[in-house]
Amino acid sequence: MAQELFTACSSEELAQFYQILHSFGIKDGHIVDVKPMKSGRLNKTFKITINTPDGFVSLVLQLINTKVFKQPVQLMNNIIQVTKHIQQKGGTTINFHAVGESVPSPHRYLYVDEMEKAYYRLYDFINATFKNEVTSPYDMYTVGRGIGEFSKMLSDFDASKLVETIPDFHDTAKRYEHFVKTCEENPERCKTCQEEINFLNAPERVQKYGLLMEALALGIILLRIAHNDPKLNNIIICTETGEAIGMIDLDTVMPGTVLSDFGDAARFGCNTASEEEKDLSKVSFSIERFKELTRGFLESMKDVITEEEVSYMADAVWMLSIELVIRFLDDHIAGNPYFGADYDGQNLERARVQMKLVQSIEEQWDEINQVIMNTWEEVNAK
Repeated sequence: MAQELFTACSSEELAQFYQILHSFGIKDGHIVDVKPMKSGRLNKTFKITINTPDGFVSLVLQLINTKVFKQPVQLMNNIIQVTKHIQQKGGTTINFHAVGESVPSPHRYLYVDEMEKAYYRLYDFINATFKNEVTSPYDMYTVGRGIGEFSKMLSDFDASKLVETIPDFHDTAKRYEHFVKTCEENPERCKTCQEEINFLNAPERVQKYGLLMEALALGIILLRIAHNDPKLNNIIICTETGEAIGMIDLDTVMPGTVLSDFGDAARFGCNTASEEEKDLSKVSFSIERFKELTRGFLESMKDVITEEEVSYMADAVWMLSIELVIRFLDDHIAGNPYFGADYDGQNLERARVQMKLVQSIEEQWDEINQVIMNTWEEVNAK
């Protein structure tokens, strides 16, 4: 291994790094290269290259961010159950390495530094195509296929076997309750954003915040495995065919509804501007992109999704979009403890972008519903 790759490491840190790799059965002489990976904002990630009898192999070593993921053992149990289920069906997913039997660990796929309370995992680097930005409507078709195929692969998995590692992650009503409390505790900060607060407090919106969770609790929509972070760069794209073949970044895999994945994908992918856009005139909900997202999603899900779930798809788009307004505005009023900010007011600007997106969704409500119904009829006619 090239020593210069560790110029910021003390000898003790370097020794610890070797120890971690040893625990996964990798010997010093096999390690060829180590490079930090910039993809992903939460976990600290390294790409490891090793020399094997079959040639060079790339692996990924990750330090789990326990400030965000407070139950790393339960988190890994969720991931391993899901990946094994997908592998048994011949699907493409992440392949994790187990630590040696002589290594004490609360989970066989985790190396634990007891002194630092640090949790590490190792998995195979996936040689595929990943895209970071939506550059065409077809990208949204790829996202829809990726979400749909992932959910379809897990449609016969008992979601109750998984732990909710981030409680109430997409419970919009509870997010709103927390927001109301934050407003009560920070009256001075509320003066900077009263128009946005009034937008969220509008009775016609407040009465809808619990819609998805209520339908889930009543069994109107099914409890399924939700990915909960369905960004384009989490979709595994086959290099040869360009088709979506799986999903990565499974830390937020939990019981929930696939509609939250569909709604969140629409929120980020159908916005004609970025979350950091300052010119709100550039923000709108693209029906063209939405058509492709819906087509990809329903083509892959048509054999497993229910009529009731289809009827809630538009609500999910609105819900996941306004949920982020709530979260950004909550964070601004509380002083930016969760998302952080490069300057005070950044999360308020982010909330305004999402608010403009919600307004665009509301203005196109009938057309959004028509896209869903037309696409549903088309995929069932094939």
